Amino acid sequence: SSYEVFQEGMRIPPVKLYKGGELNEEFLGVFLANCRVPKDNWGDIRAMVSAVRLGEARIGQLLARHGSEVLQTAIEDALDYSERRTRAVIKDMPDGVYEFADYLDDDVASEIPVKFCVTITINRSDLEIDFTGTDPQVRSAFNLHSQGKPHPWIVYKIMFLFLTLDPDIPVNAGLMRPLSVTIPEGSVLNCTFPAAIGLRTTSGVRVQDALFGALAQAMPQVVPAAGAGYMAPIIFAEPDLQAGGLRVTVLEPLVGGTGGTSDADGVDARDVVDISNLRNNPVEIVERIAAARVREYGLRIDSGGPGTYRGGLGKIIEFDVRSPECLITVRGQERHRFAPWGLKGGGCGAKAHALMKRAGEADFSDIGKIDSLHVTVGDVVRVLTPGGAGYGDPLARDLEKVQADLDNDLISPEAAAKDYGVVLVAGRIDQTASRTLRRVRASQKEEDESLHTLGPDRLEYEKVWTPEVWQHFMEIIYSLPGPFRSDVRARLWRAMTARAAEGKLADKALLDEIWAEVKGRLAGALQQTK
Repeated sequence: SSYEVFQEGMRIPPVKLYKGGELNEEFLGVFLANCRVPKDNWGDIRAMVSAVRLGEARIGQLLARHGSEVLQTAIEDALDYSERRTRAVIKDMPDGVYEFADYLDDDVASEIPVKFCVTITINRSDLEIDFTGTDPQVRSAFNLHSQGKPHPWIVYKIMFLFLTLDPDIPVNAGLMRPLSVTIPEGSVLNCTFPAAIGLRTTSGVRVQDALFGALAQAMPQVVPAAGAGYMAPIIFAEPDLQAGGLRVTVLEPLVGGTGGTSDADGVDARDVVDISNLRNNPVEIVERIAAARVREYGLRIDSGGPGTYRGGLGKIIEFDVRSPECLITVRGQERHRFAPWGLKGGGCGAKAHALMKRAGEADFSDIGKIDSLHVTVGDVVRVLTPGGAGYGDPLARDLEKVQADLDNDLISPEAAAKDYGVVLVAGRIDQTASRTLRRVRASQKEEDESLHTLGPDRLEYEKVWTPEVWQHFMEIIYSLPGPFRSDVRARLWRAMTARAAEGKLADKALLDEIWAEVKGRLAGALQQTK
């Protein structure tokens, strides 16, 4: 919920840790004084210093052996070689213009979703990404300071795609030379100072879903259905009852399931671990170092989207609190509102939830997303992460795979019957009856040419915010001076949503009518900016 970078901690401009080989003790003292776990952080930094020194030594050996001119030429050759290999990959991708969009549930400061619009143009050996139409920067920490360049958080899955299609491409900067981006200045993906940026990772994850949603139109046999798109470590702060102060622990770095592909199920509880840096924390270690007892930790049944190849399952973790005056943050919780989308008839993954039961209460209540949650002895917290979406028609899933999912408690008997059209007798699939039921179900299905399965929540939302209305909405917002954009965006969005709920036709004319009213109320302030 921070809205300025100054609220997110100490800002450190580029400064030398070592000067002339001597440790800069004065700076290090300031740095470590601002760390809750200074020994851990200093250990990490020393490891980085060791790696840099090793790299320096190896470069020195190459220079001594070959000379600077040969080494520089070799570096350029390596970059050029990666570029040639990457361009060859892009040439095999179908030329065209592909569009898609995806959302964060909201911007924390309001109930308004944050939209990421992507247009990918493949032209021979060039790949261009245009984010025009993406929401303006928000008054929360989801902004990304890209300076309009191919920032890693904006394009990393494109790199993974290239390396999937040609695993032998050397990983260096030449890999990204064929790629260009257009990112509107002042947008959530190209914010201006002093916007808060502490949760840019969450935006980056959702951008990758939008990119793959677009690329699926070009390469549906290569691109998977959407994964959970969820990376939210549970941070647990408790009073240190012996030494004083606070003790801070990562209870669990939560992720969800990956999306199903054209030839395989998604992987359970493994989505975006490629960027989260953490896999999982053993329960025994967590309970030894933190005042929390883990009551349940495992896969979340029925959370993977149904499909010929189902999505990977999300996680469940439930724990109780064993110390007073504790604080929990779970930054980055998403997919509480819009489920991960399926492909080619595959179903959406399950949405996320966070539940809590206060000490002495009998039942859990849904608490939405956890930004900063105060807990005490006896409170119980339960977090459910999203599953990945499915790929392909669930009625085409191999019956033996459905039985295996049942045997391993990955799906329930109810879901097996509802989603996969199977008939169960004493917990086993009746093959003959199931095939008959599937034929009947298939004959009753309505024709659907859609590549993506977006889910009822998103479809309902986009009845009001159609692509045409959204484009006009963004044209209005970006025509305004920066300080007005967030305020006007909220006014227009809420008025438009309310009038559509009253039955008015949600089109560009209605938006213009609302804008005229809002502009009239803001006329004096807008005039001052001129």
